[in-house]
Amino acid sequence: MKIIVGAMFEELEQVIKTKQLTRVENSRFEEFKSLDHQLVVCITGIGTINAASGLTYLLTKYQNVEQVINLGTSGAIEHNLQQGEVVIVDKASYPTTNVTSFGYVHGQVPRMPQYFASDQTLVAQQIHQFKQTHQDFKIVNAATMDVFVDNQQIVDEVISKLPFPSQIVEMEVASYMQVAYLFKVSFIGIKIISDHVISPTESSLEFNEFLKQAAKKLSEII
Repeated sequence: MKIIVGAMFEELEQVIKTKQLTRVENSRFEEFKSLDHQLVVCITGIGTINAASGLTYLLTKYQNVEQVINLGTSGAIEHNLQQGEVVIVDKASYPTTNVTSFGYVHGQVPRMPQYFASDQTLVAQQIHQFKQTHQDFKIVNAATMDVFVDNQQIVDEVISKLPFPSQIVEMEVASYMQVAYLFKVSFIGIKIISDHVISPTESSLEFNEFLKQAAKKLSEII
């Protein structure tokens, strides 16, 4: 079984329609399933806790999960990323987590790895697929935090403290990765760049305008 998770229904609406999935009744989350029960799509909600709760629920409910894919949108914090670009998330961590006084690196959850990462086999497979279909993409690292980043100050004072350079910021992927790590399930994150934090007065408007286009592209690349 394959599970696709995302924060918002609007991001995965086209995937649900394209795959002709049906609503799972009595689920704790917005959950949809294929007729052969080999694909589940779930809307976990926005934020780190919602993401972790939703995926934990699914991995407890289903015992034969082979891989988890996070599809969604993210903000860019690097100049060379443009709206509409497809990115594969390599590493992710939490820039608002700081337990460095006890010897952990910035962003590291106590007794967890220094950061979380997509499964490298899945990454290689996705890269091959993108090359076969001539889909442009970039490999990025993500800063996951329960903050809508709309100014450079947050990037400079908080996100920059992570032990690796981050090119995107969003609210879920590190949480999904952490749960997948704990359940020993292969995971990959694929995002569409929806907006850029360098234009703070336009970030919210850009995101809302671009969401439908991003959802269409997500349904085409998966």
